[in-house]
Amino acid sequence: MATYAGCEGSLSIDGDSLVELKSYSIDYTINTIDTSTMGTCSRKYAPSIKEWSGSADIFYDVTDAATVTDALTAQDAGTDIPLIAYMTETPTTGDPKITGNIIITGFSINATLDNHVEASISFQGDGALTIGTEA
Repeated sequence: MATYAGCEGSLSIDGDSLVELKSYSIDYTINTIDTSTMGTCSRKYAPSIKEWSGSADIFYDVTDAATVTDALTAQDAGTDIPLIAYMTETPTTGDPKITGNIIITGFSINATLDNHVEASISFQGDGALTIGTEA
């Protein structure tokens, strides 16, 4: 079984890799419907709507800012924004790959006296999330 170090991960938004990526997270949820009926003493559930969202933290870089700005412009024009997440910086055949379309729901910039300027991006999945491998 392969082991991946967080420092090797990569993330691209709208076809452009975030070059100063610090971290990312993707959360996947399957909602449930209560199907319990009278006469049973234990709750029963069925799977329902799936949803996913995530975030990324970056050191603010002109290239990354342009990537986010371009993605927001595409979003405003009604274009899907593809997201690809890898566990490795340079994926090869068989490496894990997470893909889907997103809506960017937030972009914030944080500057402090004793650190680099950082930015955070939050996003909501738009449609299905695919967890697979690099072809």
